[in-house]
Amino acid sequence: MQFRSNSRTSVLITLMSVLALIFTACGSGTDVPAASGKKSIIRFAFAPDPVIDYLVDTGTLAAFEEEWGVRLEMTSSWDEFAFFAGGHGDIVSMSTLDMPLLEKETGIKVIGFGKYNHTRLIIGVRCDSGYKTLEDLRGKKFGVGNPVTTERLVGTIAGNLYDDLKFSLDGGDFEIVFNDHPVLPELIARGEVDAAYMIPEFGVSYLREGEVCGLYDGAAAFEIFRDQLLPTVGVEGHEGLESNLFVAEKAWFDEHPYEVQFFLALWEEGVKLWARDHTDIVALYPQHFSVESDEDIAYIDQWISDHEFFAKTVYLDDAWIEGEQAIFELAKNAGEMDQDASDPAIVSVKRDIPATIDMPSISAFDDK
Repeated sequence: MQFRSNSRTSVLITLMSVLALIFTACGSGTDVPAASGKKSIIRFAFAPDPVIDYLVDTGTLAAFEEEWGVRLEMTSSWDEFAFFAGGHGDIVSMSTLDMPLLEKETGIKVIGFGKYNHTRLIIGVRCDSGYKTLEDLRGKKFGVGNPVTTERLVGTIAGNLYDDLKFSLDGGDFEIVFNDHPVLPELIARGEVDAAYMIPEFGVSYLREGEVCGLYDGAAAFEIFRDQLLPTVGVEGHEGLESNLFVAEKAWFDEHPYEVQFFLALWEEGVKLWARDHTDIVALYPQHFSVESDEDIAYIDQWISDHEFFAKTVYLDDAWIEGEQAIFELAKNAGEMDQDASDPAIVSVKRDIPATIDMPSISAFDDK
């Protein structure tokens, strides 16, 4: 089957690539790498992602790197936790709920400083199974792709919603089945597992055709936290529980304020481009969304619009931080975090673009 024409996207990429060649510094005496001739490197671990591909293909990343004098050295991995814990990265994109475990396992203090997208995964089951909640799955086979994140997240949901339901990888009230993220929706559809914590994009055809549905009326994990869990600890309407919170070792963060500004400015541009062009991005990078037809593209694009899991801005404010840190209280309530453990730090970084930086902007294409 043929995808619809992407001529609008192709024109956009061409225009942005041209723009990338004409960005010039507007000149002050600030001592930044671009002015000094030095080039900083940020080692960044990130799961496969269409927005970074879009930033590369539109020339946006190259423009930022040239303008700021910083290079983003990226490693694509579904297990960012292990990559970062092994000391191979400066910044990692990870689940908020993984921060306490990272500190506990490594003894390293880390700091969250930017948001990217909320945890969109659903707890998928066959639509004809009759299962509606985790409690219905007691004793059933549960598929897991990322053991670290799944245990803490599903465990926090189960432990806060139900008094006597335990989700753990080494026992508990479920039979755990491990497999890769892309395989889990098929295992649900074939009845090889009763449920799985699954990425919606990997199950588009099954979701669209009504074979696989999500528990709790199809709510994404962040919506379950927002609507059912966080209100129990006094937080209303929080758009959070990040699957991609930007996290760095505190020592690195404190020593690299310029690189932090570069990183946040780049991803701020990324979320703006996603908000405007996500329909085109889905069609342009079908490999990220497991789409095989125009019908698949339309379905997942509507799902994206309905659930709005991307952050509106990467920059944090005090109210958002307070809501996100309440998630650690929920983890403690569920026994997924030691009661006496200190909450990992999440901080607000004021947007501060050096006067020497002529920022790229998508506003130049508003009339395209």
